[in-house]
Amino acid sequence: MKRVPQLSALLVALLGCLYIFSQPAEITITTIPVKLNTAALVPAITAGSARSTSTPKNLPKGKLEALKPISDVELSGVASSLSASLVNILCTVRLKTGKRIVSGTGVIVSPRGMILTNAHLGQFFLFKDSKAVSCQIRMGNPAVATYKAEIAYLSPAWLDMNSDMLEKKSALGTGEHDVALIAVTDGLGQYVKPSVFPYVPIGDSIPKKKERLALVSYAAQYLTNDQINTALYRTVALGAAREVYTFSSSTPDIMTFAGSTIAQHGSSGGGVVNAKGQLAGMIVTSKTNGDFASRIIGAITAPYIRREFQQQMEISIDTYLAVSTTEAISTFANKAASLRSKIARYIAQN
Repeated sequence: MKRVPQLSALLVALLGCLYIFSQPAEITITTIPVKLNTAALVPAITAGSARSTSTPKNLPKGKLEALKPISDVELSGVASSLSASLVNILCTVRLKTGKRIVSGTGVIVSPRGMILTNAHLGQFFLFKDSKAVSCQIRMGNPAVATYKAEIAYLSPAWLDMNSDMLEKKSALGTGEHDVALIAVTDGLGQYVKPSVFPYVPIGDSIPKKKERLALVSYAAQYLTNDQINTALYRTVALGAAREVYTFSSSTPDIMTFAGSTIAQHGSSGGGVVNAKGQLAGMIVTSKTNGDFASRIIGAITAPYIRREFQQQMEISIDTYLAVSTTEAISTFANKAASLRSKIARYIAQN
């Protein structure tokens, strides 16, 4: 199988000019599978993610169908529907190594208020009873604290490969297994949990090379703490999938996009929506240094998210999203306790 194109060039460029950011940032992973740039300065938090033995490879030729053209006006319309379902995930975490601020993105994918995000963000919701971890779901433009939430799923395979991630200053990442679900449980302040949420359904179509898609996130790389709290706005980009890669042999697992303002800390967990208004993928990786044009974004595909969930939970994600959020939280509670025990040693004592 052909290796990821331009991997050597990316590696040389990134290792040659690592850029340390002192602003708050999410836990994030970098472009496949280059080492991360990191910052140990409080209150910044950086990055490690899915360590994997599988390097994404090009899909075999002859697997992709012809594309139907879509205008920027049409694509902007579906981006608006995704924007209404976008959330900012903001956590304050006291690790034994210091206090960190984590800002990332998620997408509401069910009318009951289930949020799809990355496991490297969802892991902090394993500590709902700890005074060392405080998380809130924020919505709007700018984002404001809106809901409380609890963990409803986090990939055990991801945590098995990343149980020491919180103590690492750098890690290799591909985005493999980097999937979590968090469920809205209540409103915050003046906000009340609605009976029906705006949401974007998870698609099942195979993404295609050069397919035009919309990407939406809460990018936060260049913001201060105060700006994240009061002036964090959605970031939208329209673009075409450059390549579609596989973690195995022929499944469409991850797609890449040319650099844009989406390629920032804070965008992980952001949504990729297709012309049908379906979630086509979730942002997991990015090269976050250099000018925007030189950056690259990686997103795991909806078919991969479906397969990953089915393998880990032995039920379909559609079936899981159909139950009440209370039932989903309860169903995952025992697994959540087991997963929490694997990383609890890095969290400060109450």
